[in-house]
Amino acid sequence: MGSLSGRTFVITGAGRGLGAAFAMVFGAEGAGLVLTGRDTQALERVRDAVVAQGGSRPEIARLDLSDTAGAAAVARDIAGRVPAVDGLINNGATWQTGRITDHDSAALAAVVASQVSGALVVTRELAPAMLAAPAADIVTVISNSGLPNVPRYGATAAFHAAKHGQAGMTEGLRQEFAGTNVRVIGLYPPDLDTMTPLDAAWAESPARGHDSRVTSRDVVEAALFAVTRPRNCTLATIVLDSDTGGLYPSATPRHGDKAPA
Repeated sequence: MGSLSGRTFVITGAGRGLGAAFAMVFGAEGAGLVLTGRDTQALERVRDAVVAQGGSRPEIARLDLSDTAGAAAVARDIAGRVPAVDGLINNGATWQTGRITDHDSAALAAVVASQVSGALVVTRELAPAMLAAPAADIVTVISNSGLPNVPRYGATAAFHAAKHGQAGMTEGLRQEFAGTNVRVIGLYPPDLDTMTPLDAAWAESPARGHDSRVTSRDVVEAALFAVTRPRNCTLATIVLDSDTGGLYPSATPRHGDKAPA
C-alpha cells in the first residue's frame, strides 16, 4: 500500500471506538491528524495514544455533529487554520435503539442531524481545502443499515433513516466531485467488534475464521487500502460482511449447499 506520509486527515467521532482506531492506524502510517468529537478528554487520550505509537501529535477540536451550525463553524476554522486537508473520515454517528415512541422529537432529530446534516456541512466547509490539495479522499462510514432491505437490528427508524441519508449523501458527493482530485468512498460495515490497536484482540483479528464477526481493524484497513490506491482507482462502495452477524449469514448450510470436502 502507498504511504500516508505528508497527508492530513480530519476524523469525526475520533474520541472512541472506530474513530479512535482510525486515528491510531492512520497516525502510525504517517498521516497528520485533526481529531474531532464531543468529548475533549476522550480526544486527548486518543491523541496521546497516537503519539505513543510513533505518530505525529494530532490537533483536536470539539465538534458536535448534531449542532449543524456549530459543526460548520468548527470545520470552517479547521480549513482556515490547518495548512492542508487531504482527507476526511466521516465517522461520527449517534447510535439509538428502540422505537421512535421511546424518544422525544429532539433526540430523534439529533440522530439524523449528526449523521446527515452534520456530516454534510463538515464536508462542505472542508471541500475547498481538499480541492486545493494534490489529492484528497472523503471516506464515510455508513454501515449495512444504509443498504436496501436490511433489518433494523434494534436501531430506531431515525438511525435507519440517517444511514440511508448518508448513503445518498455519499453517492451525491461522488457524482459532484467526479473529475476532480477528490475521491469519495463509502464503507458499509455490519455490526462489528469494536477495538483499537491498544487491545489484545486487535493482533488476533487477522486469525479469525469465517464464523467470526467483522472488527474495527477490518474496517480501518479496508479504508487504508482504498485511500492508498493510485488515483485512477476509486473503490466507491465497500460492503464488509461476515458469516456471523452479517447481512448475508451463511454459517448454517442452506438448501442445496454441499458440505466442504
